[in-house]
Amino acid sequence: MEQIKKAISQATGFYFWQYSESMQGEASRVEDYVYLRMIFVHHCNEIGLGHKEITELINRKRCDIIHLLKRYKDLIMTCGKFRVMAYHTNWYLDRLREMPQEAKQSPQAIVLPFIERKYDRIY
Repeated sequence: MEQIKKAISQATGFYFWQYSESMQGEASRVEDYVYLRMIFVHHCNEIGLGHKEITELINRKRCDIIHLLKRYKDLIMTCGKFRVMAYHTNWYLDRLREMPQEAKQSPQAIVLPFIERKYDRIY
């Protein structure tokens, strides 16, 4: 699970607390945060975490988790911004899983300077 958080942070520039905290009103519906929660929930589900554990991690209801899981495949096909975020996160996760244990400890273990942070331009 820590690898998932780290991969999302490195791929998108957002930290776990930014998209996982329960926020009031419109702040919780910011498009990027919803996308990041969706990616996080998808990968947590892939490694075998149950809905209850995921709800405790990101402070959401069980029905929200189910909705995010159902929408993941749809958004990969239809939304360019989400697709780029998801693919970059997958790339970082693959690299983190391939690294030796001592390399995972260093903060600059993975550097990918050519990724443009403006996802709305990439389709």
